[in-house]
Amino acid sequence: MMDKKAYNEELKRVENAEMVLWYASNNHIKVDNAIINSVLNFKAFLLSDSHSSDPDQYAALKKEFYKCSTMLNTLEGINTKGILAIEKKKYLINFWNYKLLGFSFSERLMISYKFIMVSVMIFTLLGHFYWFTGLSYMQQYDEVVKSIHSITSDLELVDTLSAAYLDLSEDYKEKQIDKTNIVLALCNWSAVLRPDNSWFKTTNFANISRSNCDKQFCKAPENQKRISRMVIINLRFLDNYVLPLLYGLLGAIIYSLRNLSSEIKNYTFNRFSKINYATRLFLGAFAGIAIGWFVSSGQNAINATKIYSLSPIILAFVAGYNIEFLFLLIDRYIRGIKKPAKKKEPKSNLPEQQ
Repeated sequence: MMDKKAYNEELKRVENAEMVLWYASNNHIKVDNAIINSVLNFKAFLLSDSHSSDPDQYAALKKEFYKCSTMLNTLEGINTKGILAIEKKKYLINFWNYKLLGFSFSERLMISYKFIMVSVMIFTLLGHFYWFTGLSYMQQYDEVVKSIHSITSDLELVDTLSAAYLDLSEDYKEKQIDKTNIVLALCNWSAVLRPDNSWFKTTNFANISRSNCDKQFCKAPENQKRISRMVIINLRFLDNYVLPLLYGLLGAIIYSLRNLSSEIKNYTFNRFSKINYATRLFLGAFAGIAIGWFVSSGQNAINATKIYSLSPIILAFVAGYNIEFLFLLIDRYIRGIKKPAKKKEPKSNLPEQQ
């Protein structure tokens, strides 16, 4: 007598064979009638009560079914793993007496990739907003510092008893107040990602946090220098690592989604695709960081007189989308380094023979 586990496995094999037959009929793939009859006969035998009382007939039908299912899987145009991964669905647990229909393997993978893409896009937008906010504050800080230096130079050339000196002194005080306010904004901006806990305090070498961001703290010149250095480090870290990584990852996700859709449409998808596209996400993130290493706009973007360039971010996205091209360039560069230089043969000073 067949146990329940073996019986369910046989029904699962029959269900898989029926799914392949359904795909073949919808795509005008010719299947021998003997294969179809073998699948139907074995299914009817399993669903009847005969499978437990007639072991000889069960063995004969099972042998014929296994033989025909092997022939079915080898037909031209049939990719059994891809068909089952795309089409096969299972019923999940009952929920308030309702049967919830599950998703196929390919559908679950598509949903997970779409969720990852939305999450990465949200983090990218937040990172951009945080980056541009810090950059705008830093540009205002540079402008105020230049104005203070200019006023200080003018004060040295003006008589201390003249009205011009009083006006310049008032301007100097206003600029100092503006500078303190901007430094306070930079302090709060830098402290956003540094909560007051033990783990973040170990990485906060400038000792900037929410607790000490006040006007009294920001008035001290030494604190202003510390805050400005911390802001520059944050901007360069975002511009050289975080944003290129996110854009490289986003490019890899879009590439994976496009190819997953194509594979599902053409029934070339299989379970190994999950490994390939998961690996591509890591490579896309690495490609974005590599672009951030080689093409950096952080140093130029921090200066107010420079214009921010989107080229590193665009290159990071392109590198994540087309990883093969990036690694092809790296391989060519490495081969060019390893290639030995040709030795020039010394010219002979002897006259040529006629």
